[in-house]
Amino acid sequence: SAFFEIEDASGQLSVAAYAEQFADYRDQIKVNEIVVVVGRLESFKGNGQLRLQASRVLNIDTIRRSNQVKVILKLKHGKVSGTALGEIKDLMTAQSGDRHEVSIEYTSSKGATISYSLNKSWCVTISNELIAKFREILGDEAVVIDYSAWRTRL
Repeated sequence: SAFFEIEDASGQLSVAAYAEQFADYRDQIKVNEIVVVVGRLESFKGNGQLRLQASRVLNIDTIRRSNQVKVILKLKHGKVSGTALGEIKDLMTAQSGDRHEVSIEYTSSKGATISYSLNKSWCVTISNELIAKFREILGDEAVVIDYSAWRTRL
């Protein structure tokens, strides 16, 4: 068996993988890179420690290659300039792809929210660079990468 630690804002967790599985997923595991570990959580009664017995490990780039991930741009009335919208349009045109749907979540001046998906001609290929550019234009909270459809496939 192989053992490694994963960590997020909530703390650390020990992960165990059988040697043959670890060999399959070894390339997915890198220091300071985001990974998703699928498996069974085990509790050790004597000391209360938890360990995850891994059955699958995927890095964020592997997940993003799936077409089950989408971009949500949250726009609020009066908070987004016409210039910013033009920059988003230009960015999406330059970064177009066929993989990831883009949705707009618009909040009116009265607080009403409407969500809609842009048609396939506005799909993009998600990358760290694209996310950073969206956030530079719109702000961090206005750009959401939605992995919920991917999670349902586990």
